[in-house]
Amino acid sequence: MNAHHIAERTRLLSHEAYAALIDVDGSLVDQARSAIEAAIGRDGGTTGQRLWRLILCRSWSEIRTRMLEDSPEGRLLRSNSPFSTLIGIRDPDERTKLWRQAKRDLSDPTMLTSS
Repeated sequence: MNAHHIAERTRLLSHEAYAALIDVDGSLVDQARSAIEAAIGRDGGTTGQRLWRLILCRSWSEIRTRMLEDSPEGRLLRSNSPFSTLIGIRDPDERTKLWRQAKRDLSDPTMLTSS
């Protein structure tokens, strides 16, 4: 386990929290589309932003699945996520809590809450 793995796990935990909020407020997907279009329009965007553009045209169910999957694509999406900016984990204590949870999860794989 290293800081990179912990950060990856923390991003996954954060996106699980974002998904729960989006389940309640679907307008966040529309806001994400607008944010991605603005980012891409300025300078062509990153590979991750261009991937988000393609995925945000799909149903929320598919978006949710893809952003939470344990795959190179899922990791790319989470590292370029418009939801990190739109929703984010703003409270420093909450960020610390997620980091510690990620460390615990990685220390004991039987504790992993997601794959």
